[in-house]
Amino acid sequence: MDALDSALASGPLAVDFGFLQCREAVTGFYASTGWTRVPNPTRFLSVRDARTVNEGEFPTFVRPGRRPLSEWPDGLIDLRGLPW
Repeated sequence: MDALDSALASGPLAVDFGFLQCREAVTGFYASTGWTRVPNPTRFLSVRDARTVNEGEFPTFVRPGRRPLSEWPDGLIDLRGLPW
Protein backbone atom coordinates (compact mmCIF):
# COMPACT_ATOMS: atom_id res chain seq x y z
CA MET A 1 0.00 0.00 0.00
CA ASP A 2 3.01 2.32 0.06
CA ALA A 3 2.50 3.04 -3.66
CA LEU A 4 -1.14 3.93 -3.04
CA ASP A 5 -0.27 6.20 -0.13
CA SER A 6 2.32 7.95 -2.26
CA ALA A 7 -0.06 8.39 -5.20
CA LEU A 8 -2.82 9.81 -2.98
CA ALA A 9 -0.48 12.29 -1.25
CA SER A 10 1.66 13.65 -4.08
CA GLY A 11 2.11 13.75 -7.81
CA PRO A 12 -0.28 14.53 -10.64
CA LEU A 13 -3.14 12.44 -9.23
CA ALA A 14 -2.89 13.57 -5.59
CA VAL A 15 -6.18 13.98 -3.71
CA ASP A 16 -7.18 15.05 -0.22
CA PHE A 17 -8.56 11.58 0.58
CA GLY A 18 -8.95 8.19 -1.05
CA PHE A 19 -12.58 6.99 -1.04
CA LEU A 20 -14.18 3.60 -1.56
CA GLN A 21 -17.38 1.74 -0.90
CA CYS A 22 -17.79 -2.02 -0.74
CA ARG A 23 -20.03 -4.84 0.39
CA GLU A 24 -20.17 -5.57 4.11
CA ALA A 25 -18.61 -8.99 3.44
CA VAL A 26 -15.26 -7.46 2.44
CA THR A 27 -14.95 -4.65 5.00
CA GLY A 28 -12.41 -6.62 7.01
CA PHE A 29 -10.08 -6.78 4.03
CA TYR A 30 -10.10 -3.02 3.49
CA ALA A 31 -9.72 -2.31 7.21
CA SER A 32 -6.72 -4.65 7.33
CA THR A 33 -5.03 -2.77 4.46
CA GLY A 34 -5.19 0.66 6.08
CA TRP A 35 -8.55 2.03 4.98
CA THR A 36 -10.69 3.61 7.73
CA ARG A 37 -14.43 3.11 7.84
CA VAL A 38 -16.40 6.33 8.30
CA PRO A 39 -20.01 6.70 9.45
CA ASN A 40 -20.98 9.39 6.93
CA PRO A 41 -24.13 8.66 4.93
CA THR A 42 -23.52 8.57 1.17
CA ARG A 43 -25.95 9.73 -1.52
CA PHE A 44 -25.75 8.54 -5.14
CA LEU A 45 -27.88 7.73 -8.16
CA SER A 46 -29.30 4.24 -8.55
CA VAL A 47 -27.43 1.90 -10.88
CA ARG A 48 -30.81 0.54 -11.98
CA ASP A 49 -32.17 3.71 -13.57
CA ALA A 50 -29.65 6.55 -12.94
CA ARG A 51 -32.53 8.73 -11.73
CA THR A 52 -33.49 7.40 -8.32
CA VAL A 53 -31.45 8.82 -5.45
CA ASN A 54 -30.20 6.23 -2.94
CA GLU A 55 -28.54 6.86 0.37
CA GLY A 56 -26.26 4.76 2.56
CA GLU A 57 -26.40 1.30 1.01
CA PHE A 58 -22.68 0.46 1.25
CA PRO A 59 -19.95 0.74 3.91
CA THR A 60 -17.70 3.75 3.22
CA PHE A 61 -13.93 3.87 3.71
CA VAL A 62 -11.39 6.66 3.35
CA ARG A 63 -7.61 6.89 3.36
CA PRO A 64 -5.48 10.00 3.95
CA GLY A 65 -3.96 11.69 0.92
CA ARG A 66 -2.79 15.30 1.05
CA ARG A 67 -4.77 15.82 4.26
CA PRO A 68 -4.66 13.78 7.48
CA LEU A 69 -7.56 11.54 8.43
CA SER A 70 -8.33 13.87 11.36
CA GLU A 71 -9.53 16.44 8.79
CA TRP A 72 -12.14 14.14 7.22
CA PRO A 73 -15.40 16.16 7.41
CA ASP A 74 -18.63 15.14 9.10
CA GLY A 75 -21.89 15.03 7.19
CA LEU A 76 -23.36 13.70 3.98
CA ILE A 77 -21.15 12.51 1.12
CA ASP A 78 -22.96 13.34 -2.12
CA LEU A 79 -21.38 11.55 -5.07
CA ARG A 80 -23.61 13.54 -7.46
CA GLY A 81 -23.84 10.57 -9.78
CA LEU A 82 -23.45 6.83 -9.96
CA PRO A 83 -21.46 5.04 -7.23
CA TRP A 84 -18.36 4.37 -9.34
